[in-house]
Amino acid sequence: MKTGMVLRILPAILLMTLVVACSSATTSQPTTAPKAAAQPTAVTKAAEQPKSPAGGQTYVFGGGPTGGVFAIIGAGFASLLEKAVPGVRTTAQATSGSTENVRLMGKGDIQFAPLSADVAYYGSRGEREFERDGKKYENMRHILRGYASPLIFMAPKDSGIKSVADFKGKKLGVLTGVTAESWFPLIYPLYGLSKGDFQQVILGSGEIASAMKDKNVDAIVYWGGLPTSSITDLAMARDLVYFSVDKEKLTKLLGEHSYWSDFTIPKGAYRGIEEPFPTIGAPIFFGAAASVPDDIVYALIKALDENKANLKQIHPLAAEYVVETGLLNRTVPLHPGAEKYYKEKGLLK
Repeated sequence: MKTGMVLRILPAILLMTLVVACSSATTSQPTTAPKAAAQPTAVTKAAEQPKSPAGGQTYVFGGGPTGGVFAIIGAGFASLLEKAVPGVRTTAQATSGSTENVRLMGKGDIQFAPLSADVAYYGSRGEREFERDGKKYENMRHILRGYASPLIFMAPKDSGIKSVADFKGKKLGVLTGVTAESWFPLIYPLYGLSKGDFQQVILGSGEIASAMKDKNVDAIVYWGGLPTSSITDLAMARDLVYFSVDKEKLTKLLGEHSYWSDFTIPKGAYRGIEEPFPTIGAPIFFGAAASVPDDIVYALIKALDENKANLKQIHPLAAEYVVETGLLNRTVPLHPGAEKYYKEKGLLK
């Protein structure tokens, strides 16, 4: 997995740069399940970050692959915190996604990040992709549940690929992080395929779209916010066919992994999607390290709530981070700073 580059988010009075894309949501419940693995990426520890001129702490916001929804939302929420708390500064860190965010938060390298509910669950227990680490990442805290990330497969329209069964002998671009490490390995065995039946190239959001544009992969395995700007651009450049898991297998997966939920890819989500079709959604929440002071987390959730009408300016999916549904899909403890805000709003006793 790939160490992301660090983007400096300057105080709002000087500059704020955000990127925009698009999307959708759903709900579900947590559970238990299988096993896999991955590697951490080193970044500067929060304790080594410079203090702001006003003496405030600099907080590091993890994101996801450059060009993806995680990266955009992480950077946008970081800017909101800077505006909400004078003297506080923030840094946005590109990562490979939820799995790396869990590890980085566990090491104290980042303090905030979007996280998939199931990845956080297994990270806190040292299971599945974290079993190899030999440790539990127990310092993650829930702040606010947001959108759900859907699974979608895509291939060139003239390729003849219309199902996971057609992946045999093909070269696949598979999204880095939990998609490659844990989610996709649960799916292809249902079609009688083993890992040696196809070639995998594990790539970030922008890279996976470029690989398809350049005809370096035969199909894409993508599990991310809908739509993602890099995939939107790809769909404009190439004629694609889109599909998910067959209905019978979809029912089986949802029954065995209840941290996932039903999701319908809407017509027109990307160019070439002519009819809606069902798939799997993975709930995504925004989390904080347990060590983040209560007043900082309180300030962030308050800023998100009070600016919810403007969150689409960060990303359309950012608008789905609302306190009314923020307590759903909790797989790690609620942060006390967030708990205080929910109680004040009458959403928690």
